[in-house]
Amino acid sequence: MFSADAGPDLQDVQAHWAPEMAAHRDWVQLHPGLHHRLRELAQRIDAGAVSPTAEQRRMLHRLLAEAEAAGAGLSGTDQERLRELNRKIAAEETAYQRLQRAEAAESAVYVASADELVGLDDAVLSSAREAARAAGHDAGHLLRLGMPVQQPALAVLRDRQTRRRLHLASFERGGMPGDDGRTTRQIGADIAVLRARRARLLGHDHHLDAVLTLRTASDVSAVQDMLRPLIAGATASAGRGARGRGGASARRRGRPRRACGPGTSPMGSPP
Repeated sequence: MFSADAGPDLQDVQAHWAPEMAAHRDWVQLHPGLHHRLRELAQRIDAGAVSPTAEQRRMLHRLLAEAEAAGAGLSGTDQERLRELNRKIAAEETAYQRLQRAEAAESAVYVASADELVGLDDAVLSSAREAARAAGHDAGHLLRLGMPVQQPALAVLRDRQTRRRLHLASFERGGMPGDDGRTTRQIGADIAVLRARRARLLGHDHHLDAVLTLRTASDVSAVQDMLRPLIAGATASAGRGARGRGGASARRRGRPRRACGPGTSPMGSPP
């Protein structure tokens, strides 16, 4: 809901309730009575006292895994530390998202002339025109930044200066301070520290191990095993492309260069 309609009022609601929702999730997942009941039911199934369906067995296994991954097996003192960490992480993640949205809006690129937007299709132009009006401009277009850094418009815009402005606006994000003076880079670093502390409290070396417990790839080694073939294929493809471009460049060096008009590069776009 907050990502689809992130107006100021909803962002205030999110900032207030995110830590409370984290506390509520902890109350359920770390509840000692519920965890004891689940373990007791699993023991009865193993002993043959209960005959669940395959679906029920799978659900019980999932609930137990979620509870234990959340820290239900920790001591009371460690659970209190975990609850406090989860509240802080929820608050920090919300602050990061809020500042990220504000900086993206602040960094939107205003373009006065449609001639600078050649390459964009009609739908994107219409959206940019509406964004400019919503921002208070009587004319022109406003290119709003997407998440994370890559901007699809860069692949189709023909005007070099517009591409440069859009790229820099996206690439240089992370320096705008929020209400407390921190940037998203600083908040992100604080989140990383809190996540590392939580991972160690849960018995893991780092955050990635802590969150992979319930995923398809259950550990870092499994993720690496899946990525290695993809990396090898991508590297080989990039090498073939580089060699092809190198050959084309060598062939072009043997040809006379065409004349360039004022203010243009050999490729026909502004330098």
